[in-house]
Amino acid sequence: VLLAYFSDKGSTFPELLQHLQDEEVQVLNFQLSTEDFAYKIKALLNNAALGMVPASVWDGTLRAHGGVIVVREDGEIVCYHLYNAEAFRNYLFNNTRMESPSATRHGYGTIYEENGENFIKLNLQIRFTK
Repeated sequence: VLLAYFSDKGSTFPELLQHLQDEEVQVLNFQLSTEDFAYKIKALLNNAALGMVPASVWDGTLRAHGGVIVVREDGEIVCYHLYNAEAFRNYLFNNTRMESPSATRHGYGTIYEENGENFIKLNLQIRFTK
């Protein structure tokens, strides 16, 4: 998914998974179906929305108890209760995209060496599409 995003194959998760589906060889290398990828992406988005933060190791504890309130672009307020978890995961999957800030301004996308190995510093954000 990251390779597809950084290769300009799309930025929304449905676009990126469509690319994976079109490129069956990539999916077969991981021995996962596109449905498996969709499930894992939805779980990541759900966890990020409900408590996972980059500053600490994720222990699986959700920080939202009961539900999440979302204000849609048209101003409508929607509440996703935890018993509607699949609807919430689908909402996140269909309404978020990957985004990376300016590589030159923030120093991302450069190759650096650490302990004799080369790495690329990437920065990625998940944002709502609207």
